[in-house]
Amino acid sequence: ERTLWERGIGFQEPQFYRRVLIEGLGELGYTMTDEAFEEQLEWLRTIYERWFSRQRILRWLVEAGIPVALYGTGWDREPRFRALARGRVEPGPDLARVYREAKVVLHVNEVSNCHQRVFEALGAGGFILALANPADYEPGELDSCLKIGDEVVTFSSRDSLLGLVRRAFAAEAWRRRI
Repeated sequence: ERTLWERGIGFQEPQFYRRVLIEGLGELGYTMTDEAFEEQLEWLRTIYERWFSRQRILRWLVEAGIPVALYGTGWDREPRFRALARGRVEPGPDLARVYREAKVVLHVNEVSNCHQRVFEALGAGGFILALANPADYEPGELDSCLKIGDEVVTFSSRDSLLGLVRRAFAAEAWRRRI
């Protein structure tokens, strides 16, 4: 069976989230104001889209034969990626070592790339590859703090992701310079 993302349900179909929320509230017997409903709808969309995007991007990497290690909680519950799960890493020296030793630290966040993880990884000597976000160039966002292309690299498509990952794996001097 194809996943929702594979069937094209995602950013393109906001009514999907509205349906999920209405059905869920109905099953639980909950009601809420229109304002609270819209807030919950935005939260639900953000959570789903982040999950779908990460799944899709990981699938691209795996299908391209690129080695992937997934850190954090929950990856062991994803059958497609269970073998790649490495678990949670404690903040501090252990996490800094993971960031520093990784060829690429992938950051996928549809809300903002001006994120603690980006700065932690860079501070530890890691190479960040982030999903491009239109907000990256707004005042106070990523390009205000770090020069995109010089201090952090972004991708916007499957082809750019795979090309940049392959370059980072092959061009040590370029990766270290960034």
